[in-house]
Amino acid sequence: MSISTIITLLFSSLRLGSIVALAALGIVLIFRTSKATNFAQGTIGTMNAYVAAYFSMNRGLSWFLSVLIAIVTAFLTGI
Repeated sequence: MSISTIITLLFSSLRLGSIVALAALGIVLIFRTSKATNFAQGTIGTMNAYVAAYFSMNRGLSWFLSVLIAIVTAFLTGI
């Protein structure tokens, strides 16, 4: 196994682990504040990822602008 493969696997694992850690942190924060388990955050996150991808790929907007639109959509969905 070459060093480039090891480095690629390392960064890929760190990226995936960070996503799992953020999801777990969100579940814990919701449970600690409301004393109820709510797994809807995954659905909301997925929907907003699709919103960002839609505006980036289909409408030709930059990734930065697409992510800003997705953040606004997430905020409005949360309200």
